[in-house]
Amino acid sequence: MIKVYVASSFLNKDRVREIEGILRDNEMVVTSKWVEHTEKDQSNDIEGLGEDALINLDDQRDADVLLVVLPGRLGTSAELGYGIGIEQSVYVLFDNMSMDVLYPNPMVYLPSVYRLRSLDEFLFRMRMRRQETVRRTMVERTKWMM
Repeated sequence: MIKVYVASSFLNKDRVREIEGILRDNEMVVTSKWVEHTEKDQSNDIEGLGEDALINLDDQRDADVLLVVLPGRLGTSAELGYGIGIEQSVYVLFDNMSMDVLYPNPMVYLPSVYRLRSLDEFLFRMRMRRQETVRRTMVERTKWMM
């Protein structure tokens, strides 16, 4: 199963919840848990914010794929940079946004980052990824049997 961390602004939490449900319906594991928090749960002290950040980074590290749902904010930019740094497969979803307008974070335009117009495009790419994994597994098993 493909494990996905969904990064976005807390302001997009309803859309992220919807996306996470769709990912689960498509047999993916969602590792991000930040959206489960309510605004009351968000820490107002520096120590609490640091603990929240560490939990989010652990959840992200557990994923195979990072899906960034735009528009994002500072935390989203940090998670995007972290995903690039740990060489995760990074997909940026211009959800309800024009891809023709420059997004203010230049990391979105790195060659290693996949930019998507729709969630359907992400789901298609994940199906292709899953099929490729199955194909590689079959090839390895065939080599082992020879």
